Amino acid sequence: MRRLIVICALATLATSCASIDTATGVRQVAKDIDAARAERLDAGSKYEFEAALLYLEYAIQLQGRGEYEMAKGYVAKAQQALVQGREQLEINLKWQRVVEDKKAQASQPEGGVQP
Repeated sequence: MRRLIVICALATLATSCASIDTATGVRQVAKDIDAARAERLDAGSKYEFEAALLYLEYAIQLQGRGEYEMAKGYVAKAQQALVQGREQLEINLKWQRVVEDKKAQASQPEGGVQP
């Protein structure tokens, strides 16, 4: 009988720890998404930003149904999407600078002398 009580108590503790970990992860990703929005990631890397939002939304749904391990997986996917979004934003900004430099060079007359 004591073993059964101990096993039930441990199972309850394990479940509550998973819910705490998941809730912490969800809050952290929500903060990261707000920071990414401030960095204009939503405009510069739309696909990855939208993926992070959708992963977070699904993680919240899973958390609400008590599927904490699955929710933690989607929290991790949301974080990874934000990392990829930041990398893509850097690439996009570099290409934007290259295009602007090419346009500036094309607008200058030959010989480098402007009228």
